[in-house]
Amino acid sequence: MSKVTMRVDEEIVLSVRKHAICIIVPLLFSFLLLVGSFFLLFPLFLLGTIGVVLFCTLLVFSFTIGIRSWILWRSTQLLVTTQRVVDVDRRGMFRWVISDVAFDTIADISYEIAGPLQVLCRAGNVLVTGIGNGHAVVAHFVPHPAEVRETIMEQYGAARQGDGQNKAAKKQTTEVLDPEDERSVQRYANSLQKRRAMKSYFDEEKEK
Repeated sequence: MSKVTMRVDEEIVLSVRKHAICIIVPLLFSFLLLVGSFFLLFPLFLLGTIGVVLFCTLLVFSFTIGIRSWILWRSTQLLVTTQRVVDVDRRGMFRWVISDVAFDTIADISYEIAGPLQVLCRAGNVLVTGIGNGHAVVAHFVPHPAEVRETIMEQYGAARQGDGQNKAAKKQTTEVLDPEDERSVQRYANSLQKRRAMKSYFDEEKEK
């Protein structure tokens, strides 16, 4: 999506649009309106100029509904990446609402199936809530919401595991001695080695 700027080392794992029923219904309405316009073609043309204007208005209206519905449906997506969950919601031809929740700030991942239509379509709403301020990503009427939630949970777990490994590596790095301490340890090791060599030498002399 051109409206979403990907971060460094970020990849899209899953891209989900609203259920197909959300575009089928408006396209069907647009088609029926278009067919109805041609069905009324001759009666409208008998009205003269007014009829022609009405016919053209119906054509433009039907095409506008179909094209607008298609654009909004194609542009609205839920993205699950390796670092976060992004909701790209296009609410108008010139209005976008984009929200995201990073995996390290997620408090809860849930979904709901509300109403008979969502039950029939096997669709639902996916909710990802952030920590503290309640900032959330809500994707409405997505297909197979349980599978979408499972994918988010898998990426969340992978991100947490990666953070744990990074913290462990960072801890090991911070525990490395500074140069002065390293020289002190090295001098002590050399001193022990000399003492052991001298002890071994005197032990051999005693045996002789």
